[in-house]
Amino acid sequence: MHNADSKKVMWIVVGIIVSLSSLVLGLLSNAVKQTIFMPGDAFFFGSDSVSAMISIAAGFALGISIILAALELKNKKLKWGLFTGLFSISLVFLVLTIDEYYYYSPDGIFRNELMGFGTEQTKWEDVALITSEFQNDEYGTTYPKKLYLELKNGEVLEMNLSGQLSRAREQIDQTVRTLGGDSIIRILDQNGEVIEESLTEGL
Repeated sequence: MHNADSKKVMWIVVGIIVSLSSLVLGLLSNAVKQTIFMPGDAFFFGSDSVSAMISIAAGFALGISIILAALELKNKKLKWGLFTGLFSISLVFLVLTIDEYYYYSPDGIFRNELMGFGTEQTKWEDVALITSEFQNDEYGTTYPKKLYLELKNGEVLEMNLSGQLSRAREQIDQTVRTLGGDSIIRILDQNGEVIEESLTEGL
């Protein structure tokens, strides 16, 4: 095999590895971000699932662009045009998704939006109401469903109340109430209808 052919095969293999590994890296993206970006005093860290899906697609496109660069095509302009477009777009979206995350610490809520620039901080005293929503299944078992944080400016943050956030819920609730915010605990039946709701006013 000629040296040029060996290089082509090598880059095709690299492209395939990058494409396949993008799925694994996408699924582990939240854990990787948490390891890199989560401060020591934070008690919750999360990332949007849409961000993980975009990172998987971007990683796959990056692998395809590498394979494309190694292939011999008659239309050189088309080949390198496709390569440049795929490579550039995938890198941009990978950078954007890597920088998308949010965490809760004693100092407030810190968010790096997918299409935003820099970190946006919301202080706990700016939270007017926290709503913890639970739902009963068909067997009567209650499980956490949603957490809503209503800010004084009218903005509402909605999150799935599961995993690490479910464990941090009481601390968040207590922090908000200590600073004057109110707290609602809402129970839904299996059809999503409210069957119980209790309000605890802030201190």
